[in-house]
Amino acid sequence: MFAFKNGKNGDIFVQKAPASTVGLLANTLKNMLNKPNHKINVIGTRHGEKLYETLLTREEMVHAIDMDEYLLIIEI
Repeated sequence: MFAFKNGKNGDIFVQKAPASTVGLLANTLKNMLNKPNHKINVIGTRHGEKLYETLLTREEMVHAIDMDEYLLIIEI
């Protein structure tokens, strides 16, 4: 809804969010599902698996407009 109200054709909105790990996500789900003693099996990374995800490149960050909870990337 934010993009519909504030954007124009070609604009890209990226929601700001704190960094997270799969372990944090798994523990949060355990707590939400009321299964605090459920075992988590850590298998490690697979060949070619990314260790982190980049939502914006450095070039995009230079042109990004801070809109509180979102970053706006304007089509150039």
